[in-house]
Amino acid sequence: VTTQGSVRNIAAGRLLPRDGGFADNGLRLGGQWALTLDDVLRGKADLYRESGDLSLAVEPRLPLDLRKVTVNMTAADSLVDVALDIDSGAMGTAAARLQTRLVRRDNSWLLPGEAPLTGNLSIDFKSLAWLRGLLPDLDRIDGQLAVRMQAGGTVADPRLSGTITGDRILLRAVGPGLDLRDGKLRAVLDGTRFRLDEFELKAGKGRITATGAAEFAGGLRSVDLQARAEHAQILLAPQWSAIIDGNGRLGFRDRRVTLDGKFSLDEGRYDLGSKRKPELGSDVVLRSTKTESAAKTASLPIQLDIGIELNDKLTVRGNGLDALLGGSLRISSKGAGLSAIGDVRTVRGNYTVFGQQLEIERGTVAFAGPLNDPGLDLRAIRKIQTVEVGVEVSGSLQRPSVKLVSVPDMSDTDRLAWLALGRDPAGTDRAQMAVL
Repeated sequence: VTTQGSVRNIAAGRLLPRDGGFADNGLRLGGQWALTLDDVLRGKADLYRESGDLSLAVEPRLPLDLRKVTVNMTAADSLVDVALDIDSGAMGTAAARLQTRLVRRDNSWLLPGEAPLTGNLSIDFKSLAWLRGLLPDLDRIDGQLAVRMQAGGTVADPRLSGTITGDRILLRAVGPGLDLRDGKLRAVLDGTRFRLDEFELKAGKGRITATGAAEFAGGLRSVDLQARAEHAQILLAPQWSAIIDGNGRLGFRDRRVTLDGKFSLDEGRYDLGSKRKPELGSDVVLRSTKTESAAKTASLPIQLDIGIELNDKLTVRGNGLDALLGGSLRISSKGAGLSAIGDVRTVRGNYTVFGQQLEIERGTVAFAGPLNDPGLDLRAIRKIQTVEVGVEVSGSLQRPSVKLVSVPDMSDTDRLAWLALGRDPAGTDRAQMAVL
């Protein structure tokens, strides 16, 4: 059997698989072929882009800016060579060369699973900005990535080996103040094993590095990733900043994720803001273009064990509080929630209430169970002449107990007057006392 011909202006959208990650943007294809099928297969066939484009199926749509797409197939004695070439203005270039063998069985041409597979793959991402469509929490992503792979094995059990190289990687998120830059990636894929030899990102005047490995065999089987932060500025925003040191490890095996590490704070700042926050009017209605999926995805269980040492270097300001905090915490997973052991304490600080500044004599938030219900032991005092008056807070975060205290002892009304007026309430008229 001999066949030849050509096609023009074929709508590619009809050929795209559903949920394949791409959306049609008017892509039109053309092609031609001249094949002979008898005891062996020989001839050639070509498919190419005529016009139009594809987009990544994300919101907002990201056009690929396709400039060239060609698929060329040649066959001789049933040995088939396929060459793929793609040039995308938004992503870069890709070239693949694959060779395998077709067989004829019962008057049909088949590609059996045991057919040998050889070839190579070369991808050059000139920019990683397109990844922002997949990671919307990041405001900017950039960098270059080069993939060089050799293919072997069989059609049913292909084997890829080669290198992945990345340079000038940049990750930025304005909200939390994440700014990682000048990233470098060096990785090797050898069949079912991925090895991360080198990964580094500059973070402020410090850096974050990582190494590790992963195993693939019918899907992701295991991950073992070690990371280190060296004076790394992981947050830098008007509301907060943090510079840390430490080591962490991410593991995955038997569908269970483990995350553990120990970190110390070199410098930290958190601004609580003012008591009154800007609010939208009651006539303002917010709508989102994003639709919530009714289907819930099954989450993987996470085993967490993280140690944090504050090193007396966390400054907290706002809502009347100005304090330097220290202490240490160990946060771990417990069932569906988080638990913590340790305490956060006040090194020094003051608290302003009723326009008066109180010195924090004692301030400890103690954790010995659920992360959201620590114990409280706080005492803030103002000294006026020979009188000490202030506030004590005890109990827990869920059930706090607040009381006014003084030396010498007096009624709560007098304590409140001393706090608010800053003087002996004996000479205060009834109207002022009624306001208090």
